[in-house]
Amino acid sequence: MCTALTAAGLAPLTYLTKWRMRLAERALREKNTPVSVLARSLGYTSESAFSKAFKRVTGHAPKRHRTVVRASDSAGEIGYPSRARPRAAT
Repeated sequence: MCTALTAAGLAPLTYLTKWRMRLAERALREKNTPVSVLARSLGYTSESAFSKAFKRVTGHAPKRHRTVVRASDSAGEIGYPSRARPRAAT
């Protein structure tokens, strides 16, 4: 059985995790929602589980991501400064 997700080269759980992290990145950049509330809204049972998954995917803890992205946005930069760039998702 071939689904659209596996045909695109992503397992369903990998796709779901990446989708959740993109939503989290946007929320951390644009909103002041506490990380614990954001974690629950994305389906994580704890802030800790969410933070570990977020760091695994992006290379930064959620609060650090919020700080770096907002600082670069306010400085007119795009994305992360070169020393703070997150790891590529695998």
